[in-house]
Amino acid sequence: ELSNLKIGLVVGDHAPTGMLCYQEFMSGPSLVTGSIKSFEESQPHPDDVTFVVFTSGSTGEPKGVMHTSNTLAAINATYVKEYGVTSDDVIFMPAPLGLSVGLMHGVRLAVFTGAKLQLQERWEAEKSIEVISRERATLTVIVPTMLQDIATNPRLLDRESLPSLRLVWVGGTFVSPSLVQVAHDNLPHTLISPGWGMSEGIGSCCGSDTPLSKQLTTDGRPFPGTELKIVSLVGDELPFGEEGELAMRGPQLFAGYLHRPDLNDAAFLPDGFLRTGDLARMDPDGYIKMTGRVKDLIIRGGLNISPVEVEEMLAGDARITSIALSGMPDERLGERICAFVVLKRGTKLSLEDLAARAEASGLAKQKWPERLEILAELPMTPTGKVQRYALKQMITEKLIKESRVS
Repeated sequence: ELSNLKIGLVVGDHAPTGMLCYQEFMSGPSLVTGSIKSFEESQPHPDDVTFVVFTSGSTGEPKGVMHTSNTLAAINATYVKEYGVTSDDVIFMPAPLGLSVGLMHGVRLAVFTGAKLQLQERWEAEKSIEVISRERATLTVIVPTMLQDIATNPRLLDRESLPSLRLVWVGGTFVSPSLVQVAHDNLPHTLISPGWGMSEGIGSCCGSDTPLSKQLTTDGRPFPGTELKIVSLVGDELPFGEEGELAMRGPQLFAGYLHRPDLNDAAFLPDGFLRTGDLARMDPDGYIKMTGRVKDLIIRGGLNISPVEVEEMLAGDARITSIALSGMPDERLGERICAFVVLKRGTKLSLEDLAARAEASGLAKQKWPERLEILAELPMTPTGKVQRYALKQMITEKLIKESRVS
């Protein structure tokens, strides 16, 4: 079954027939016939691709992101510089190791710093609190839904607000100001650090010197050694406060997409900045605020509408557990806005309710949802991001069926 297998190495002093002990292979003459290079001859270069991790697929088919030893070391060194991660830390990592967050910020960070790594096979809020408390975990990297599960858990106060937990880096999708405030109140000894990153490289964070007002309203400033700027569709840099595509440059950037030279050519600007595909604004202090994805823009009658902007204003309704907007095809305007909402148990919500909240928030009427779909849950990627393309497909198919019925 393994016809291409040329050598099998075993850790330890005894190896089964047909295999070699690792130390014997490294130090003694090879017992394997054929042209097998020595370690010195085949030692990998720090810029060689060392692993491939696939994107979450929030906008479609996942892409293979290639990283080298140097890019990974730059990512880990950033955590050491910004957060002071050392061998005294205990990292709690609930994300699967097959995802970039689990591997880069879990396994690799632990190996790089000598920190202890505590894994969780699947996400369970109650169990997470138990593990963090028992193992005295000091830091974790999670998505907003996980932070909400922990910060609002009624058992949290029974654990004395988890005093060992000094850092929670939260990102991957929209982080609401209300969630950051609740987490800040219920975890008073913990730095709640909203940030932004992607499989291709990490970009921004809220550090220990970040004012609470910025923690509540931004996704932080660039990590040490990282450059960020906002560009137009043609790549020109935009002034502070103007929405555009976020571009990133730094030593932590990936080495390219696996078997996709076409994507590599289109991904970078001439000056080496990566076009991230994310929409953002930057303030004069260098803090960025993510506003959506370029591919997620709803184009209604020629007006570009960022779903995140509308979602932020509507998410404050106490009946709403989660909300996501998508464009739905319209013959006259091109697209109209559909709101997909998950409600808290026992509550009701109407399109008129959403319109009233949008009006009270001062949202332009062109950005109000024009259809409401109540779901039991939103379609999500393994990393906790909403699959907006799935929502768009869902409402498109539903509209087609309705037109047939009528």
